[in-house]
Amino acid sequence: MWNVKRNLLFVPVLILIANICSAVTASSQEPNKNLENSKPNPRISYESQQEEAMRQRERALRSVGASINRGEEIPPVKISPEEAARRREEMENWNKTKQMLRPPNAYYERFAELLKNENIHLARIFVEKNCGEGKSVSVEELERCDGVPPVKGGGSFYSFRLRENYVFGRDWWDIHYTGNRLAVGNDSVQTIIADIGAIHLSDVNLKNKAFEFLKNYKPVQSLAEIKEKYKILEKGVVFNDYTYSNSAAVNFDSTYILRSIAYRLNEEPLRTNLGRGIDLFVAFKIVGRERDGSLVILWKQLKTELPRRELK
Repeated sequence: MWNVKRNLLFVPVLILIANICSAVTASSQEPNKNLENSKPNPRISYESQQEEAMRQRERALRSVGASINRGEEIPPVKISPEEAARRREEMENWNKTKQMLRPPNAYYERFAELLKNENIHLARIFVEKNCGEGKSVSVEELERCDGVPPVKGGGSFYSFRLRENYVFGRDWWDIHYTGNRLAVGNDSVQTIIADIGAIHLSDVNLKNKAFEFLKNYKPVQSLAEIKEKYKILEKGVVFNDYTYSNSAAVNFDSTYILRSIAYRLNEEPLRTNLGRGIDLFVAFKIVGRERDGSLVILWKQLKTELPRRELK
């Protein structure tokens, strides 16, 4: 269990180090005067810019890691007052976003006793409004997307592995709230969900017969097989009177169970494999709907393994 906790805690720490490293790299380079006055190319997508920024951070992380391994001292980061002000503003905006994504305090008070269990958590998930990351370009979008968290999917994605809505990396999410359904799984994370009826969350464990199908399910070995299984699950598989699928209708009276297999990707960079190599069993209930339409989920981590499964 300690290894699992350490793995989950290591993810945000590693991202923080990567951000610091990018600053070290930027501060050690001589500024290019031609670039200082250049403007972002509007033809380059925001996602492409993010990808390039992540690549730079990864290179910086490897450079600093090599220096640490050689026993070299890492120089302090030197930034201009303008850069410091910009970073403070970014941090303030991110704190505001985290507050938007956080379940209201009333839920923490309501479930205070259950939350004493280190395996039980609260999450908030917003319905998909196709607002991108808060970059509205029309009056209609401004009205439709007002109040939507400025993250990928507007907070409609959630990762049980990372315990985050902020899933900017490739396929980091486990569940997606779209329409009136909870969709699970994606191109490289195989997730199966089932509605098991009105059962109290504290009564759910891996001995329940509802988990028999999930426990016996054999992980695939390639991306192509994930797509094949996705088509089968789309129709639903009935076993022990339960239906296992890649989506489930939103139902406030039900408890859901799922298994999420986050495969490691061969020859992918470090940032893409964060939170991967994890096989997770979860049970959850929808315990509230806020005025903005977001759902509050109480979820229970039942089993986590680190088998380092890789796809071909």
